[in-house]
Amino acid sequence: MPVIEKLDAKGWICPMPVLRAMKYLRKMEQGDILEVEVNDNKSVTELQKYCDESGNILQSMAELEDNYLIKIQKNER
Repeated sequence: MPVIEKLDAKGWICPMPVLRAMKYLRKMEQGDILEVEVNDNKSVTELQKYCDESGNILQSMAELEDNYLIKIQKNER
């Protein structure tokens, strides 16, 4: 069963949410899930780009009232 980690990056501007997500994911096991909450639009775009480049899987992205919830599954290449 995958472990779910949560990263509250609301109020942070890019690139901090991406850098912190990278740090979390490096310590996680394959299949684990990182839930990142951000309210910086640039961070949303950059997290998508990071997943494309790193091989991690962008499981879902939901726009909430004033932020976004992004779920990333750790995937080792």
